Amino acid sequence: MLYGDGKITLSSQMNTEYLFYNGVFFPIERFFVRAHNRSFRYGDGFFESLRLIRGQLPFYEQHYRRIEKSLQLLQLPANDFIQHSALRRYCIQLAEKNNIENGRFRIHFFREGEGLYEPTTEQQTAVLIESRPIEDDEFVLNKRGLVLDIYTQYPKPQHPIFSIKSNNALPYILAALYKQQQQLDDCLLINAQGNIVEALYSNIFWVSDNTLYTPPLSEGGVEGVMRGILLQLAKIHHFPSQEKILPPDLLQYADECFLCNAVQGIRWVQVYQKKVFGNKVSRLLTELLNLQTKRLISIYQELL
Repeated sequence: MLYGDGKITLSSQMNTEYLFYNGVFFPIERFFVRAHNRSFRYGDGFFESLRLIRGQLPFYEQHYRRIEKSLQLLQLPANDFIQHSALRRYCIQLAEKNNIENGRFRIHFFREGEGLYEPTTEQQTAVLIESRPIEDDEFVLNKRGLVLDIYTQYPKPQHPIFSIKSNNALPYILAALYKQQQQLDDCLLINAQGNIVEALYSNIFWVSDNTLYTPPLSEGGVEGVMRGILLQLAKIHHFPSQEKILPPDLLQYADECFLCNAVQGIRWVQVYQKKVFGNKVSRLLTELLNLQTKRLISIYQELL
């Protein structure tokens, strides 16, 4: 169990950073993890990353649908802290306590209780929310394009359980170490068939002959919220798009390549191995994404 003293503590110091755990806001320095914590021991849980923009969560509905799917897949029981309106309220309250107008949340969900692989006590789901500030109040396309290559040592399995953001992240950690050793900006993960499925923190898209492509989720990638948003934007604005299996050599013939996630938005790729890309579609989609974000924020503000 993650632990504090069980009391909501208000500090007179302006720089105190708080986190949320099961209905209580704790100063982060007064929080610790017990040795029998199942997330610590077994990775028994998942997490969700959300972007806060101008005090609002513009894509909360999409995130909450993925949370519900992940709870069901891992057989984690829902509780009062995980209800739709409650979870959103706790995020906003935490941002206010930490004086954050623009930032990101990382929400951890994990099974509480003792036991080995098999829980020996009544199962409950713990909720832990962390927040971090971000300077920008919109999604900003990276000025310098990314340099990518492929990590092949740990292929990602093709199973629905690997479509969620699991607390067990060993494939990503090993890939991140490879990225660091090779001085890359990011690296691409493959499945057992050798096809590219995603990047370290992001889904991947590419553009060829004025069509937007992304690998199908059956290839083993995470069901990214931003991935779904961009596919929806492409449909709304009549930009041809489709899912397609991505062998590594296919990117050599693409006109453009970019990565996306719910916190950073779109990041365009400049170099993949010896291939050099532009960012025309990346810039256009970032503009459309920001317009959609502003529209949703306006709707939320009107409802308050």
